[in-house]
Amino acid sequence: MTRSIANIVVATDFSAAARRALQRASRLAERNGAELHIVHSIAAAGWIDDVIGVAPPSNPAQLHEAVESAIRDECAALAPQAQVRVHTATLEGPLHRTLPAWLAEHRADLIVLGAYGESGWRQVLLGSTAERLLRQCRVPVLLVRNEVIGDYARILLATDFSKAADEAAAFGVALTAPAHHFLVHADERLYEPHLAFIGVKTDIVEEYRRDRGIAAMRRLEASATQLAGDKYSLVPILRDAPPSRALTELAEEIAADLVVVGSSGRGQVAREFLGSVSHHVATTLPCDVLVVS
Repeated sequence: MTRSIANIVVATDFSAAARRALQRASRLAERNGAELHIVHSIAAAGWIDDVIGVAPPSNPAQLHEAVESAIRDECAALAPQAQVRVHTATLEGPLHRTLPAWLAEHRADLIVLGAYGESGWRQVLLGSTAERLLRQCRVPVLLVRNEVIGDYARILLATDFSKAADEAAAFGVALTAPAHHFLVHADERLYEPHLAFIGVKTDIVEEYRRDRGIAAMRRLEASATQLAGDKYSLVPILRDAPPSRALTELAEEIAADLVVVGSSGRGQVAREFLGSVSHHVATTLPCDVLVVS
């Protein structure tokens, strides 16, 4: 069952990375008919001098007003033609603590974060904080790295045939339609070295490899057909490689601007990718990443 997308939450620290996240969240909200919630977490008082050009106010009420003013400026910078209902919230404390508590009282169908932070809490949108949010928030999280020049066009959907992966792919398709979607399964064939080690003949190993590949491709094609339905077109791709390497290489090959993974699949995709998601975003993948819980 595809999740509805009615409320999109974007966190901002007023950095360039956060502005990219806000632009992407706004486009997705407009395309999906969703409401946009802009959230700022005051983790330290020193951040705001970069935004308003002066020392931050010491009075809490003035500080909150400065934040609200900065958020209004961010909203004004969005495309004038954007027809999106916007809400704002100011939280006090580290984002990985305050946002989950806020989400417990407010519905969110997607959280959007910038891949890098540049202000007083530089690492708050990357690394440990992002990973904490991915583990704590049972809501899809979109990590935005690239400049927003249009809607997502080429989407890479990772699957290990688990229910979590199916749900992640379905959410990715619904969020980004009518983009071009590629459904990829990485079949590493971990058992083949063991077969050779125990003396299984080469021709039998080759037959096993061929049969396994045929079965995986059939299953992949069936998954792509089910996801596409009558509305979309998905291209199935089978790769013989570790999942993290397959995703990285294929994202570059097809010039993907978004990679979608599930956070709790049964195989290597979830364990390997999510365990180092900030590393992939920062140093390996040349695109945005959507992790669906």
